[in-house]
Amino acid sequence: MPEASRLPVVGDAVDESCISALRFAADAYAAESRALRLISLREHSRMQLRLKLLKRGLGETGIGAALDRLESLGLIDDERFARAWLSARVGGLREGREKLFAGLMARGASRETAVRAIRDLLDEGIEQAAVRTLAEKWGGGKQCTGREGPDAKTLRKLRARGFSGKTIRNAFSADDD
Repeated sequence: MPEASRLPVVGDAVDESCISALRFAADAYAAESRALRLISLREHSRMQLRLKLLKRGLGETGIGAALDRLESLGLIDDERFARAWLSARVGGLREGREKLFAGLMARGASRETAVRAIRDLLDEGIEQAAVRTLAEKWGGGKQCTGREGPDAKTLRKLRARGFSGKTIRNAFSADDD
């Protein structure tokens, strides 16, 4: 990052360090401006913003400075992003813990942030209800309860949606108790 120096005034000679500082300031301003537009629409992780800004042709140094500033102001927060993303996904009861975790990681949340958000927002009861609902839906509307649980095809679909074997077993064994 170029060192901060006083801005030139009319009549000053402009050397290379001044031009470099002005370019850096312009890059950081452009990155910050675009990032603000993006986060005004929805929460983004720092990684998502960085990738979108790079895709728009902005320089890495300016992007880093802009994201650091927005993070220090509390406008970018990966923890808040993870909770917002999970809240939107959990409401539909379509995916299990494993798939949600992978989705957060792919969107730039750290392992610790993803684990914390999932632990706080998703409990075993919600997952088990989702498993039973999906199994009934895919089983042609018939009740999938009892020790046998879902058929092999439904089981594969549930696993593909990120539900663990333990969660699937517990969803159906809970009916026996």
